[in-house]
Amino acid sequence: MKFVLYFCCISIVWGIAFVGCGMKHNENMLSDSIRFQAKTDAESDAKQEVDLLAYFGTGVSAPLAVGTCCLMAGCIGMLIVDENVDFFPSISASVVSAAILSIGITDHSPPPNPPPERLIGKSPEYVKFYANAYREKMRSYRMRAVTAGSIVGCAAMTAATVIIRLIYHAMRSGGHD
Repeated sequence: MKFVLYFCCISIVWGIAFVGCGMKHNENMLSDSIRFQAKTDAESDAKQEVDLLAYFGTGVSAPLAVGTCCLMAGCIGMLIVDENVDFFPSISASVVSAAILSIGITDHSPPPNPPPERLIGKSPEYVKFYANAYREKMRSYRMRAVTAGSIVGCAAMTAATVIIRLIYHAMRSGGHD
């Protein structure tokens, strides 16, 4: 009799454990399904809504604006103060600093929130997964576009500075011969 009672108790405990584990497994499967669907939807929506040209332009504009200001200040300073001052290396340093600053500001600014109309009628779990995936994808797109723009801006300003420097030195050496 003790054996039967012992067997029944063990069977009940194991039965509860199996049923409980099975329910958790089904809940995890449901959660994974919601997570996957939310992530897929969010990435698709982010791809449609991202304005890569605006972010690329943001990356290009910082090095070009700073480089242009430095170039103008250097030219004016060279004309007023001393013709022998070589300001060109400071332009390159300023341009690279502006590019790094624009990337850093973009990295630390919060990504846009998903449009609320896409989340109406969705479960709280779906909304959480969707919002996180949307923000992460938008941040990724934004960082890549700003970084690419900054590289292009640095390259363009460096090329312009080299060309201006070559013209300047050609004019200086041509005038003294």
